[in-house]
Amino acid sequence: MLIDELLKECLALSEDVFVQVDELDLHLSDIRSTLSTHGIYTTIIDRAPIWNYESLMHAFYQNCEFPGWFGFNWNALKDSLCDFEWAPATGYVLIYQNPSLLKRADMEDWEKLASVLKSANGIWKTHGTPFKVIVPSV
Repeated sequence: MLIDELLKECLALSEDVFVQVDELDLHLSDIRSTLSTHGIYTTIIDRAPIWNYESLMHAFYQNCEFPGWFGFNWNALKDSLCDFEWAPATGYVLIYQNPSLLKRADMEDWEKLASVLKSANGIWKTHGTPFKVIVPSV
């Protein structure tokens, strides 16, 4: 996928929260640079491996720079992903480099995370603000 196509998908107010990219690791710096020049908050979620609920919550807390009141539970994750008051931007893009690790380790937590991310996308969409998660193509 070309960077212009990726930008278009990330800015789209669509139902699909996930944007798939081939060879994600080869394009990370270009992706982040392009998105940030358009005022889009971008972060890599899994700078360290995410294999369970605890590592998932800590990864989001640290990499999204959630406030100290973050409760490390599904409701707090959804609330924080739908807020980002501490990081005003024209849109929000999270990069999840290796979601297959969590999928293999705990499919139930992966499905719950996907549901929370889709919900956040829907809420941001009502405000006219894009919210996407870039994942590698399968």
